[in-house]
Amino acid sequence: MAPTDAYRAIAGQAKPRGLAVAGHVPVFVTAEEASTSGQRSFEHLGGGWSGMLVYASREEAALRAELVSRAADPDEENGNGFARLQRAEWVNRLVDTFDPAKMDSLAALLARNGTYQTPTLALMRSAGQIPDGSFATSDRARFVPLKVRPHVGNPNGRWWKRFTSDDTAAWRRRGEMHTRIVQALHSAGVPFLTGSDSGPEGGLPPGIGIHDELQALVEAGLTPAEAPGAATLNPASYLEATDSLGTVAPGKLADLVLLSANPLEDIRDTLKIGAVVLNGRYLDRLALDALLSEAEQAASRQSRALRPAHHGVSGHPSRARRRRATSRSAGTRRRWRRCGWRTSVTWPTSAGACAR
Repeated sequence: MAPTDAYRAIAGQAKPRGLAVAGHVPVFVTAEEASTSGQRSFEHLGGGWSGMLVYASREEAALRAELVSRAADPDEENGNGFARLQRAEWVNRLVDTFDPAKMDSLAALLARNGTYQTPTLALMRSAGQIPDGSFATSDRARFVPLKVRPHVGNPNGRWWKRFTSDDTAAWRRRGEMHTRIVQALHSAGVPFLTGSDSGPEGGLPPGIGIHDELQALVEAGLTPAEAPGAATLNPASYLEATDSLGTVAPGKLADLVLLSANPLEDIRDTLKIGAVVLNGRYLDRLALDALLSEAEQAASRQSRALRPAHHGVSGHPSRARRRRATSRSAGTRRRWRRCGWRTSVTWPTSAGACAR
């Protein structure tokens, strides 16, 4: 089955079964088709490689054809195919051909269809700033496993060591353009979700990265009252769980974060957490600090060498690594079959390449 047909089949079968389709927009379909077919949310404004900058480009057809060509060629995975999409030439082409009118038209469609967007602005901005290597000794690093810390925000890490100054400058332009895209989406009434896409490259640890994203959303034009909604009410609406989540009201779940300052005046005040109510327990600042201390100690005790998942130059596992993983998981798959379970993982960089 062709990737486009597979996507359409998934989208067509998911909706009547009450299942949500979410993630990157596959390169084999347009953003318009993904939204109209019922994809519930777009991550990274459409996808990590190019996203909305392709769909709002004056050269959309040519750009999409190039993306499809790379995705359909298995040799691209171990060559320089998708790595080239991180380079200045491609990124600058996206920015230089951006069409505000096309963006506004697409934003209106996404708003009509209620297609949520998770911009991950903080991640995109971090890609335009070469790290200085100080993360490993920063306060943020305390909760990252000890063996992982050297990989986080490392200028000599797998992500950064292949970047030139021109590449970094291009990604900085891309980050600025993503801010414009969020502004257009916001003006059209498109709903947002917060996500940090925490990983070694961006220096956005889980939890803390959400606060960075809230700040980035405000800098992009959301008000300090609107941005927190992307982490509270909007997720509840996305999950169709507003009867129990998303707002403080009688009868709803009382899991609350209590702040000691007003984020409506300064969004950075979301970091000033005074207490948490969780599962009927009131955790004051002393209790929270004790939990943080435990988490810090656990991260520092990490004895097994942990390495960030290596995705090669293309951003997805190499074929050799997939073969090893397939071999290691053979026994697990047999156990799954005996239990009547099924699993399938499809790598989007190769038409038809999958491990079952």
